[in-house]
Amino acid sequence: MAIHNRIDWPVEQMRYWIEEMGMKHREVAEQLGQTTKNVSKACLRHGIQSQSRGPRPGGGHPNWNGGVVIDKDGYVRVYSPNHPTVLARKAPKGRRKGNPYVLQHRLVMEEALGRFLRPDEVVHHKNGDKKDNRLVNLKWFPSNGDHLRHELTGRCPNWTDDGKARIRAGVAKSHDTRRRRKALGETQRRGNPVRPKG
Repeated sequence: MAIHNRIDWPVEQMRYWIEEMGMKHREVAEQLGQTTKNVSKACLRHGIQSQSRGPRPGGGHPNWNGGVVIDKDGYVRVYSPNHPTVLARKAPKGRRKGNPYVLQHRLVMEEALGRFLRPDEVVHHKNGDKKDNRLVNLKWFPSNGDHLRHELTGRCPNWTDDGKARIRAGVAKSHDTRRRRKALGETQRRGNPVRPKG
């Protein structure tokens, strides 16, 4: 039995159009005088990597704004899908990796230092403006503890009455726990109660 509807597909040309140039199946179908459905089937048959349906990610998306967004906390984030921070993020089960955006002030500091920042390093905005990511406005700290020490030096906390009551309750609970353990002859070592041998 003869195959009368067999099409001689220009596979390498299609692969270039779709994988390299990012053309949609509809555009390839118009070039070849075929239907979009036939082009999709041919791509599957010949292992041509196609993009997902709908708008293209990044610059191909109709709402693309150059890869810069302001997050809910007011920080500027830049589209950087190949940054180590993005690549290290864990994806929820059954879903693609999360947010491909990186904080701009960290990118500026990385460029100035000539290396990627570790997750525990902190970049601080000197003038408090989260959108002012000029290098002269940024200060690097090796840890969050160093950052807090710098920020809180010379400042007196303004505790509310409710906050003071919660602190007193926590301290009293801690004292009660220690007294109870001492009465039972237990010692506390690294968070695990240890009973004396005997």
